[in-house]
Amino acid sequence: MLEALDVDMYDHIHVVLKNHPGVDRYAAFFVDPGGRRELLVAVVPTRYASALELRERVWSVLGRDEVPVVVGFLPQLPLDMDGSADGDGVVREMSSLAEPQVSRFVDPATPLEEDLRNFVQDLLELPRVGMTDHMVDLGRTSLLALELSTKICDKYDIQLAPEDVFDAGTIRALTAVVERKQRDRR
Repeated sequence: MLEALDVDMYDHIHVVLKNHPGVDRYAAFFVDPGGRRELLVAVVPTRYASALELRERVWSVLGRDEVPVVVGFLPQLPLDMDGSADGDGVVREMSSLAEPQVSRFVDPATPLEEDLRNFVQDLLELPRVGMTDHMVDLGRTSLLALELSTKICDKYDIQLAPEDVFDAGTIRALTAVVERKQRDRR
């Protein structure tokens, strides 16, 4: 089910996206996939832009916990006969996107994911990090990889090289690496 945005919410999103140098055009709708209401934002980028960065900007102006925000990049917006964005077409095209063209916040599913998320949030001084957020978009550096691998090694008594952190890319993937190293240690 598609639902139009109210004027106040549209104004908030418009302020964030219209002034962003990486955004050419956009459309935003509420959707209700599987009973969970989400704000779906389709963006036609003008140059490199991070879906994660745009998602967090929109999220920050909406009162944060009001509604989950999903941002995706499309080469062009599907249009209705009258030239406005075709909501069903946007939903259809966004459903076929994969990371990093789409960014959806994913909460930790396990205590280990929560620990790793907290490490990354603390090291990067970020208010929140999702399990599928790519560390390149978060600001991954060699120093972060070294600090993160050291924290993980100390807490979980495993051997984890900074390269393992780089190669994992997301906290969800890094969780799988840590779990494998824990099993191998036994």
